[in-house]
Amino acid sequence: QNIGAPSATVLDINATDEIELNATLIDVNGNLDVSGNITGTIATAAQTNITRVGTSLGIGLAPTQNFNLQAAGAVESRFESTDNDCYLQISSDTDEGQDSVLQFLSGSSARGSITYDHNTTAASQSMIFKSGDNAVSAMTILGDGKVGIGTASPDTLLNLESAAPILRGTDSDDTDKYGQIEFDNGDIVISADANSGGGYQSGSKITFCVDSGTERLRIDNSGNVGIGT
Repeated sequence: QNIGAPSATVLDINATDEIELNATLIDVNGNLDVSGNITGTIATAAQTNITRVGTSLGIGLAPTQNFNLQAAGAVESRFESTDNDCYLQISSDTDEGQDSVLQFLSGSSARGSITYDHNTTAASQSMIFKSGDNAVSAMTILGDGKVGIGTASPDTLLNLESAAPILRGTDSDDTDKYGQIEFDNGDIVISADANSGGGYQSGSKITFCVDSGTERLRIDNSGNVGIGT
């Protein structure tokens, strides 16, 4: 049965208590403007339920958080602007005493997260990257730009911290040979041409260059030091 208003573009239904619609299909062609609350369950043609419980909304399930979406198979969400920038924003309380958190779960178990620790002082803010079942603070970026790997309190622009930390560069197009700098017990160990199999490349060397690659000093694999040669 159709309800229409032949001479008007708006159909107003006013009630002081409750309006109940019982139908297999309610088809709205245009905009539905509701002043008040819609409660209950709405099913689409694909039978994806939209459920409201108090101030929470669930798609595909009864919500246990403020918003829940659940479906079988791969689930994707897209935010798209066809002609301008697009933002995904996470906003916490304005007093900057709380965190903004993006968390990665398997089921209901946290496996990793990115946390922004707010503070009224910009330099005291930090972004924390956690891994290892959300138990390891792998990297921290402070509000002043300092980056800590293995430490939440970096003292320099880049601070590595662990038991004998190693900074390594691997040449992936040459059988994974690499050079590295190791920091151990106050000593610095510089290694050239090691490889991922645990061996070392013969003929390796360490060179010191300035002014667009001009070599000024070389240490060869025999231990000879050349300055200017």
